Amino acid sequence: MDKIKIVRYETLKECLDALGVDPNTKGYWEWADANGTRHKERYGKAIDKIRKFKCWGWADKGKGKREVHVWIGKRATLKDVVALLAHEMGHLERPFHDTRFAEETKAAKYERVAFNALGAAQELLE
Repeated sequence: MDKIKIVRYETLKECLDALGVDPNTKGYWEWADANGTRHKERYGKAIDKIRKFKCWGWADKGKGKREVHVWIGKRATLKDVVALLAHEMGHLERPFHDTRFAEETKAAKYERVAFNALGAAQELLE
């Protein structure tokens, strides 16, 4: 398995800028949460929600890349970061899906498995 490069940004704005997202652009953002619930919101509204998150990121698999770009806020916990990384790394694994929702649902499964594994490991080590 090829190594995944992690690119960390100091601010959420830097992370969004690297993705090329402008909150004033018309358009929608679609994603699935860890429960597989589908969400679709205008960029501006979605970014307002992201600002409240403890961490956020995106995956880049274009032109042979295997990168995860992240912003990690000061209040983020280990569980928050593991869930984020697992979700974004899930996007880099095959099979790749044609629709955004199918791809988000796949990544959400990776997130859920990693989150549950971390919780179980913490319990076993107590």
